[in-house]
Amino acid sequence: MTVEIAIAASRPPDRDSNLPDGQAGVRLTLNDWRGVHTLASTGTTVDGLMVGVSGTLRRLELPAPGSNSAAKHTSGYGISLDAFVPIIPAKQRDRSNALSITGSWVPRSEGIADLYSSLNFGMKAAASTPGATLNSTPIDAGLAAYDTAGRLEAVQSRTWILGVQYYFPAGGNAWVSANYSQLNSDNAVALAGIGSRDFNASTADGTIKRSRWADANLFYDLTPAVRMGFEYAWFQQTFGDNSVAHNSRYQFSIFYLF
Repeated sequence: MTVEIAIAASRPPDRDSNLPDGQAGVRLTLNDWRGVHTLASTGTTVDGLMVGVSGTLRRLELPAPGSNSAAKHTSGYGISLDAFVPIIPAKQRDRSNALSITGSWVPRSEGIADLYSSLNFGMKAAASTPGATLNSTPIDAGLAAYDTAGRLEAVQSRTWILGVQYYFPAGGNAWVSANYSQLNSDNAVALAGIGSRDFNASTADGTIKRSRWADANLFYDLTPAVRMGFEYAWFQQTFGDNSVAHNSRYQFSIFYLF
């Protein structure tokens, strides 16, 4: 058994926050219960069963509406529960019949959109006065904005993702994987209409309040150095005006590993 503990003070996303982000995590690994999994497309590795929890706490500050109003601040936070579970164990030399699942769950978070890849909920950068330029905002889009009562609110989100990977017999040189994820926000639409830089409620129409994503993949190692992969991915987003948009993607890739 291995226990890892980490703590950090990191650069905040709000340049007026005056405090660094506080981040911490702990992970437990069972070293004898090992399974194979591939990170992204090329990071195939054998690891023990892992469970972990990590969190962040931050301070967000934004000038209040009106030229004579003092800046206000609020807190952002998030807790993530994560796991890698080998259902059918495997070894590095023989990945045959290996089966594993991965998962991550953030039951509630506020003001941490920058910790996801390119997430801003479709919101414009928050500004304190009508007509303010994007360069005058000290905070990135999708983190916080003012509500109708003049309170500074962090944008809320709830996310989860679940994945599975299975390696076929006869060496495990071929395998399949699938993933599904979902994101929901309870206040992004309201804050987009109120706190957008032009104070126009119609800007909320294009704000994302729910996002779903799923993919299915087939990989084959032609040689130890040449890997081929095919992916189908599906995207769906629900916006502030309750319209729904979706997209499908097909991708074929060849990787040379060295």
